[in-house]
Amino acid sequence: MSVFDFDVAMELHDHRIKVESEEKGMKKGIQKGRKEGIKEGVIKTLSAFVKKGIISIQEAAQEANMSEADFCKMAGLNAAN
Repeated sequence: MSVFDFDVAMELHDHRIKVESEEKGMKKGIQKGRKEGIKEGVIKTLSAFVKKGIISIQEAAQEANMSEADFCKMAGLNAAN
């Protein structure tokens, strides 16, 4: 193998590693985005139930696995609802 062939092989190897790393990063980003989207959807649904009087803020916060203050902040609710 000549020096030129070795250099080309190394460039191809480096490119393949870079592409694989980018694909892995995108996959992790997509998974994280899905989790965040699901959490936002759950909070929106629970806040709608609170606004309609179906459940209390306490119950909604418990279902969302967060404090009442955090739930109210994320759902855009006042603690008086």
